[in-house]
Amino acid sequence: MDIKLQPLGQHVICEMAVDATTEELEDVEGLKTICRDALIACGANLARDPEGREQLLFHKFHPHGTTGVIIIEESHLHISVWTLEQYVALDVFTCGETAKPTIAFAHIAHALKARTVLQRIIKRGLPIAQGEREMLRPDLSTQHPG
Repeated sequence: MDIKLQPLGQHVICEMAVDATTEELEDVEGLKTICRDALIACGANLARDPEGREQLLFHKFHPHGTTGVIIIEESHLHISVWTLEQYVALDVFTCGETAKPTIAFAHIAHALKARTVLQRIIKRGLPIAQGEREMLRPDLSTQHPG
C-alpha cells in the first residue's frame, strides 16, 4: 500500500566548514545575533515567554565550542560550533509555509564565511488516513520484553 504523507513542515539540516575567525566563533552574543537575524530574515516568528522575553538559550563550552537553540513559533533553530575545527552543525525545523529555513541558512553561511555547505531537507508529515497510522504503529510489546 502506498503511504501518503501530508507535509506538516520541513526540517533542514546543514553542515558548514567556515572561515570565521576563532574570535567570531567564540562570540556567543554574536552567534545569537546572527541566528536571530537569520530567523527574522526567513520569516520565522520568535517565541516569547509570558514576560515577553525571546526564547534563546546558548551555552559556551570551555575551552572551545558553543551550542544554542532558539525557539520559534514554527518550531526551532539549533546550532553547534566546533571552533578549532571551523565546523558548524545547524538545523531549523519549521511547521507551515511561512518561514523559509533555506534563507536562514544562507544568512548564517554568509555571516560565518562558509566555504563548504552541505544541506539536507526532510519533509515532515504524518499519514493522512487513520488506517495508515495504525499500519505504521510499531508493536512495542515485541521490542521491550517485560
